[in-house]
This record gives sequence, C-alpha cells and structure tokens, in this order.
Amino acid sequence: MSHDDYYAGASCNHHRTKIKMNGDTYNGLTLYVLVAATDGGNDTHFTFNSSLALATHYNVTLYDGEGMNVTLSIDQIADNMSTIVAGWKNDKLLERDEWPIKLVTPNATAVLGGIVKIEMVGWEE
Repeated sequence: MSHDDYYAGASCNHHRTKIKMNGDTYNGLTLYVLVAATDGGNDTHFTFNSSLALATHYNVTLYDGEGMNVTLSIDQIADNMSTIVAGWKNDKLLERDEWPIKLVTPNATAVLGGIVKIEMVGWEE
C-alpha cells in the first residue's frame, strides 16, 4: 500500500479511527483494517481474509527507518479496533520523530514511530 493509499483510506470517516495515548489523540487506520486492505482477499471494501488468518496464523511486522520493529500475530490483530497505524496526532500530520506513520495502542504496549515498512510474514499470496 502506498502512502497516498494509506492517507486516502485513513481520511475516510468510515475507516478513520482515533485513540488516546499518553494524553494525545492519534488518528489513522486500525492495523486490522490496514491488513484487510492488503491480505489478498477478493473484495473492494477492506474485508478481512479470516480464512487465510485461520489457516496460516501469520505475523505482521512493522519497521521504522532505523530497523527497529514490532511483530504482532494475526491473532492479536484480528477484530482488534484499538491498535492503530496513525498518520495524525492531535489533528495534525505526524511530525518528524513519528512521521510518516506510527503504531499506537491505548495502553502504549506496542508503539513504534517512523514506520517505513510493513510486512505480512508466514503466508504466500
């Protein structure tokens, strides 16, 4: 998914989600919706490919520009609407240290800013 596609999807009120973390409000797409948009399902509206998830139990790894990463299993992502890939903080585009997108959870257990790559590992298209 290109940055343009991400920002188009995350700008849509139907898909855009916001959560609070450490007193800030982050807006973006849930990781669940982002995966659904790219998981090979035959759909036009981000339908999660649950058959693939159940058959493979694949992982999703998010990388920042320095190679740091966070890996979540699809079991942690499926139907989880509180883990988001944010493009905005307090209604402004993310700034340099967090840009272009940031993984955010309300309890700050999985946080990674400056994400430049997202991989889905453990299944073949």
